[in-house]
Amino acid sequence: MPTQQETLQQVAQAKTYKDAGNDFFKNKQYRKALGRYHFVLLHVNGIHDPDEGNQGPKGPKATTFGEEDSGMGIAKMMAEQSQSKEEKLEKTSLEEIRLLKITTRVNMMTCLLLLYEEICEQQAQPMEVDDHPMEMTGDLPSPGGNNQSSNAMDVDDDAAGASAVATTGSAGSSSSTTNNQTPTTNPDLQKQEEEKSRLLSRCIEEGKKAVNLVEKFPNLPYPSGAQYAGKPYFKLGQGFLKEKNVEKAVEMFEMAGSKGGIDCRKEMNECKVLRKRIEKEDSKRMQMMFGGKLR
Repeated sequence: MPTQQETLQQVAQAKTYKDAGNDFFKNKQYRKALGRYHFVLLHVNGIHDPDEGNQGPKGPKATTFGEEDSGMGIAKMMAEQSQSKEEKLEKTSLEEIRLLKITTRVNMMTCLLLLYEEICEQQAQPMEVDDHPMEMTGDLPSPGGNNQSSNAMDVDDDAAGASAVATTGSAGSSSSTTNNQTPTTNPDLQKQEEEKSRLLSRCIEEGKKAVNLVEKFPNLPYPSGAQYAGKPYFKLGQGFLKEKNVEKAVEMFEMAGSKGGIDCRKEMNECKVLRKRIEKEDSKRMQMMFGGKLR
């Protein structure tokens, strides 16, 4: 098990990677940002967290009657005082580690959602009739594949993370529109749709991990305030909305409101519109199946 000093060094290195990721994010280099966030999680995931592993807190050690009156008792008292300082330092570093795990994943989710939007914007652009079809700018490995991306997705409580909430606010509108507008003859359409699916799967996977940590550690001292606790739910709701999983999206937006006081009325309205559209499409499909005889 690493010493406390080694743990602090790992945390410091993780913060350095996170700062680098935030710089890439601000410059709209989202894939490079994801790579740096991945290294953050590589560092902090390797640090043992007894509470995260469902192990109970350490209980008080048994004492021997009369020890306090002996030289051994004084030595033990000094050792316990030293241990108390060590445990206080350990508690502080554990809180930092948990915050890093949550905020980094939120940053990663934001990057994933923005990359998803970039593809939607590409699909919405009119196709030129030539021999050079639109190409993908990069390829993010699928979940469980290259571990360069397996942990690399979440955005933090700084200005970059705050601005990203507004940037990715219209979660369901662009994807649902482009799905209807994109020509089926586009040779890159399948590749783009597969990429979008990978991005959403990764976003939802990281979101679930972040939400689990928020649930497990409800009283973390978020630098930007208690409202930040609602961000993982908000981002996860956006991912579900883009995936057209309306019920899950509604659940997450409600949690974002209750956990962090985030105003999700716009997103909830998008869920309502999407639900009606899905119901209408299902009704048309049923009418076609029954030869238009459905009443």
